[in-house]
Amino acid sequence: MLVAIANQQGSLSGAFSYFPPSIASMNPNSATTLGGTITTVTGAGFGPAGTNATATLGKTGSLLPCFSVVVLSDSTLRLLTPAGVGKDLNLSVTVAFQSGTLRAAFSY
Repeated sequence: MLVAIANQQGSLSGAFSYFPPSIASMNPNSATTLGGTITTVTGAGFGPAGTNATATLGKTGSLLPCFSVVVLSDSTLRLLTPAGVGKDLNLSVTVAFQSGTLRAAFSY
């Protein structure tokens, strides 16, 4: 944080931070293996509408990127599921280099 008053400046590194996104639900939470299912994710910390976000489905070592991730509000985003297989896959959402994960969020 940088503060300037009457031509004097001071700064404090790490003065504040943002909470990482948190995910409450994914609806629908299952789809065909072909992918392309429009899914709504609810939670918090996604940022204002239009914020850049990415999302993945899977488990460690086998992550599938979701497509067309659109932040609708701080608490809602929409995405298209990728083609894939598996059950009880984790959903991870990344916003501004911070991630949140909902375990066992989705199954094909």
